[in-house]
Amino acid sequence: MFASTAAAAAAAAATARFKVASGGVMPLLRAKFAQPQNIFYVSYGSWHGKSPAYWAALRPAMEGLAADYRASKSRFPHVLFREQPAYHKADAAKQFCTPAKGPTYQASSGQLQAQGTVDRQQQWILGGTTNQMANEVFPKAGIPVIAAYNMTVPLHDAHVGKVLTPGNDIDCIHYCHPGVPEAWIWTKRCAQGPRA
Repeated sequence: MFASTAAAAAAAAATARFKVASGGVMPLLRAKFAQPQNIFYVSYGSWHGKSPAYWAALRPAMEGLAADYRASKSRFPHVLFREQPAYHKADAAKQFCTPAKGPTYQASSGQLQAQGTVDRQQQWILGGTTNQMANEVFPKAGIPVIAAYNMTVPLHDAHVGKVLTPGNDIDCIHYCHPGVPEAWIWTKRCAQGPRA
């Protein structure tokens, strides 16, 4: 009995961290800062929590955001969810980010190809679990999911943390995800066809 109570308490605590929907950030933004024409660009990342309680709370948090959107979309219709980018691990010396392990990106098709077996923990780290949940939950609510994962797999050398903070360890978790300029350049590159 104690273990299930402790697990429930841990899940409740983890859920409290996901206050993006009702009672948290979204109502605050709508009430104090946002205009109906504004666009909310939302994303969750696996680096925010690395425990089973956090993972168990993620789907209910996404469902909460979806419910919040349904309730407020007549006034604030512009909500987008961006997939979590691929995870790139730093090398042992923390001098550069290494390629993502597990998938490879097929530039000619825009698809990922799995390399051998990838366990659930590895899938979570890579972003696959989070993105799968997002693609199951948000489209049902009418929230578009921006496909950022596939295009970030080959961007292990696109992290700018070391450049912006010389002397510090490189940040291989943040900043590889594409913004509008990167997505525009990438789609132009893909339109040119496969490289020889």
